Amino acid sequence: MLRERVTAYRVPPGARLNEVEIARELGASRTPVREALNRLATEGLLSFEPNRGFRARELDTKEIFDLYEARRLLEVSGARLACERAPDASVEELRLFWEEVEGRCPTTASAAAGLVAADEEFHERLIALSGNAELPRLLRGLNARIHFVRWVDLDRVGRREGTYVEHRAILDALSRRDGEGCARLLAAHIERRREDIVEVVREGIVRLFVR
Repeated sequence: MLRERVTAYRVPPGARLNEVEIARELGASRTPVREALNRLATEGLLSFEPNRGFRARELDTKEIFDLYEARRLLEVSGARLACERAPDASVEELRLFWEEVEGRCPTTASAAAGLVAADEEFHERLIALSGNAELPRLLRGLNARIHFVRWVDLDRVGRREGTYVEHRAILDALSRRDGEGCARLLAAHIERRREDIVEVVREGIVRLFVR
């Protein structure tokens, strides 16, 4: 619950998180709450300053831009390896997984959070097909830090439909073992997200204060 509140930016940027109030709200003691806050700070989802406590991350366009660039470099490399190494059965499993996601066709804002989780899982499973166990771990760390941007972006029906189409094209290239084609499609897919960053951040700020 606390992680969801932070990643979905239900706390205004820069706002201080009061451990006592959170513990009271969750019906928990301060110790597990502090441990959870420390974990979130370690993952880069919160900031911590001695004598000032924990605060929600500021919306930093340059940081998000850098994270998306790192994500693109990581995933493109993983996709090329996946085309070389992934067993046919594993590729088919990934396709069936995404077909099941599309079958649910979330159309409401509340359902968008589920699509974000499915979208992240798709990309992590794709990069895992590279056979390199470190790549999914690195991607999970990046995904955690840009989760709230993905949530805002996929909260739009048009964006969700675009994601379905783009994922299917990536899967087709993977099935053909077209390493360069798969890498190109994946890079374009992520690049489009990066190009939307300024708009997404601006939209995210509006959502925070008009709910």
